[in-house]
Amino acid sequence: MLPLLDLHNIGKSFGETVALAGVDLSIGAGEVIGVLGENGAGKSTLMNIASGLLEPDSGTIRINGEPQHFTSPQDAAEAGIGMVHQHYLLVPNLTVTENIMLGDPRLNPLRPRLAEHGAEIGALAKRVGLDVDPFERVERLDMGGKQRVEIVKALHRGARLLILDEPTTVLSERERQQLYDVIRSLTDDGVAIILISHKLDDIYEVCDRVLVLRAGHVVDHGPLADRSRVELVRSMVGEEIETGPAKTAVRGEPVLAVSGLSVRRDNGARAFSDVTFDLRAGEILALAGIEGNGQEELAESLTGLRHADGGDITVEGRTLDRSVTALSRRRQGMRHMPHDRHRRGILASRSLADNFLLSHWHEGRFRRWSWIRRGRAQAEVATIVREFDLRGSRRSSIGSLSGGNQQKLVAGREMWGSARILVAAHPTRGLDVRTVAALQDRLVRHRNEGLAILLISSDLSEIWQIADRVMVLTHGRLRGPVPLSETSTHEIGAWISGG
Repeated sequence: MLPLLDLHNIGKSFGETVALAGVDLSIGAGEVIGVLGENGAGKSTLMNIASGLLEPDSGTIRINGEPQHFTSPQDAAEAGIGMVHQHYLLVPNLTVTENIMLGDPRLNPLRPRLAEHGAEIGALAKRVGLDVDPFERVERLDMGGKQRVEIVKALHRGARLLILDEPTTVLSERERQQLYDVIRSLTDDGVAIILISHKLDDIYEVCDRVLVLRAGHVVDHGPLADRSRVELVRSMVGEEIETGPAKTAVRGEPVLAVSGLSVRRDNGARAFSDVTFDLRAGEILALAGIEGNGQEELAESLTGLRHADGGDITVEGRTLDRSVTALSRRRQGMRHMPHDRHRRGILASRSLADNFLLSHWHEGRFRRWSWIRRGRAQAEVATIVREFDLRGSRRSSIGSLSGGNQQKLVAGREMWGSARILVAAHPTRGLDVRTVAALQDRLVRHRNEGLAILLISSDLSEIWQIADRVMVLTHGRLRGPVPLSETSTHEIGAWISGG
């Protein structure tokens, strides 16, 4: 039987940089292939070629044995290929049906017949086991719901091959399991799936075969059952790496105490109420839960970016006035790795030194009267580059670096100097295996040296690897904290789902 998709000898360069060199990939109906590789290995480039976003410099694309030439995503969609991107392409204030029908040639703008289209979409979703309300507004959906809408949108447009780009990055444990069930249901229906993921748990859960890219070349390809996790990691990075840092810290005294804290969202709705916990020197306290349950608002209220309307925050025995600014809290040793580094953590067009100064410009050593001492900042950046193995030119803008290297700079910047408390929101999200291991190692090292870390993460495997205690924020209420030795992923997963 002919493969549904056959990519042969695909090559692609950007200037002098070779992104792909002679890459082959084929997949049949009802099959799931996992695509692995570090950031910059060529995964996104290959999938952008398969989905029509890029044209290859060399090689051929065949669908069911027929040669294809894609010049746009529309060409690929008409050939039966749909891609669900890591960042969902949905309009929040429109309904599910309106989002799915946007750009669909079957939609008559004069007589849109949205009720009829919605019924068709609901029937399709039910048939493939997706819980989707076609008439719900997208802004009311959680991350898993938005992902299901993207999948239904691709299927509604005739996709027989789905490309899923890091599909579990922002999902809770319960939503991950639901996605796995959806993938199995789709493959039973003959849909082929290419799964891009940095999480080996995803790969081993649902994939039949695996393809590993390194520096634009295929370095491994074959049945997943024949390959161990260690072998896959070695294929991705080309060498042995530490997969988990040792935990040797002894917890000290509380440096942060939160009592009865209540915070509202931007729209005035209550984000959470009566949150109470403490954070000790030399520990990693994990905050788990489905995104959108107040984690971001909690991080912002702790770091001075959002005012609380009830409760107290105490830092090293001193209760903070609610009007205390983010700068004042930073001067007290509080640091913040934000949820979205692109919107809140970096200035993409500015240099690494300027991005370092975003957090340290106010410190005396980097100022002389009204002048900023960029030379000193550049010297500190050189240290971060060396210690974090940050790859890229120090003279380039931070936006020219890979996501992993951007995150290393943010992490190094926030842990630099007199940091006493670090609020780290999803510090390893979307990063490759090597970078995840490096950043986790850094977090543990600084924890062992006495830094108090609040780790906000939706990845229970990461929490179990590096945290000391865990708590869950769901439906506006906090459960825990509890030592990891006294609970389980099953219990925490039940808390997250409201059980």
